Amino acid sequence: MSVKTSTFMMAHSAIFKHTAAFSESWGEVDQTEEGAVSFSTPPSVLESLRVEPEFKKRWMGGTCAMNFIFSHEVTCSDMTKLIFKGSRGGPFIGVANGEFSSNLLDALNADTKLKQTLLSIDLDKLEINIQDDRVETILTPYGGGLAYLVLPPMRTLIPLPPEQIDPLAWSLERLATIIESI
Repeated sequence: MSVKTSTFMMAHSAIFKHTAAFSESWGEVDQTEEGAVSFSTPPSVLESLRVEPEFKKRWMGGTCAMNFIFSHEVTCSDMTKLIFKGSRGGPFIGVANGEFSSNLLDALNADTKLKQTLLSIDLDKLEINIQDDRVETILTPYGGGLAYLVLPPMRTLIPLPPEQIDPLAWSLERLATIIESI
């Protein structure tokens, strides 16, 4: 099964439309041919912020989610993945295998407002990958993408609720601030 070009185009259009909702905070949006979106004036802590499509094929169809991705250069030899477990009351979990990842995990779990805000958002995933002197954060909300079926041929946009725009923006900025402070 392959994804038709029109499905890619529709998914890219959906991501562009939903990321435009953040333009009031982060400036005009620009989209590449691959569908990645960047902002003209993101906050300094989110200088590397981009939104990328993530296609997942399923039997007889699939989904396209929008991943908010940013990274920071750090000096550490840690190599680990931290994840947010909203379904378990909101802790960040992972194996902290060094000082940086241990301090980051402690700081994330100590920030009650961040965890409460993340719990209020419909999240598919939140991962923080630490590797090769780099911290990459990937936050994926449930809305903002596309679902498609091959038979019957159907494509439907998955709306990003307007009431989740501000909490998403605040959470991304807060995560970046915590990472920079370690």
